[in-house]
Amino acid sequence: MSFKMKGEMMIPASIMIAGLIIAAAVFFNGRPVSAPVANNGNNVPAKGSSSLENVKPVTKDDHIMGDINAPIVIVEYSDFECPFCGRAHPIIESIVDKYQGKVAWVYRHFPLNQIHAKATPYAEASECVAELGGNDAFWKFSDIIFANPPALSGLTSVAEGLGVDGSKFDKCMASDKHLAKIQAQTAEAVSTGGEGTPWSIVIGPNGEKLSVNGAQPAAAWSQVIDQLLAGE
Repeated sequence: MSFKMKGEMMIPASIMIAGLIIAAAVFFNGRPVSAPVANNGNNVPAKGSSSLENVKPVTKDDHIMGDINAPIVIVEYSDFECPFCGRAHPIIESIVDKYQGKVAWVYRHFPLNQIHAKATPYAEASECVAELGGNDAFWKFSDIIFANPPALSGLTSVAEGLGVDGSKFDKCMASDKHLAKIQAQTAEAVSTGGEGTPWSIVIGPNGEKLSVNGAQPAAAWSQVIDQLLAGE
């Protein structure tokens, strides 16, 4: 969308736009790098000390797209009801495709319950789908939720559409068996410095970790990944 501004309106509007651009910085271990996305995440206060080293090792029990042994691993802490996470989702997938085996993507939960009432039920549903339908079903469920989020009453139908037994899905949801995992991953996100979603940590070949805050464009992701690959 283009905006036409004349005379006295131009200066305050320019100041506002500049402020939004500054707010959209990507942080690499505390070093800001300008990025062309404004208003790129929902903030919640971080509690206690934080360090990228608090990210838990990636295992086969994670939700992984790509090769777990890839030299670059993106660990994304995300919220299924967050519009910024929905914006980031296809971009990160395109990055995995672009780097052809050099990048793996790990999805972990960071529901912002203060502002997203459906975030935790969606997260629980994704875990039930993964338990009953496997890793591919998890990623297909994620695509559906971000592209066209259903009412909570429609989650069983979504699961069934992915080949999951509806009655087993309902039983899984009623048990809250995956809630502790979701809460633990949320605490982990905060402990690594996450203050909003999406919040990602990119782990390089030598174990170096860089953070990416918010829904950044593909060019910003490539900048981080190329920096880490150059250090191999």
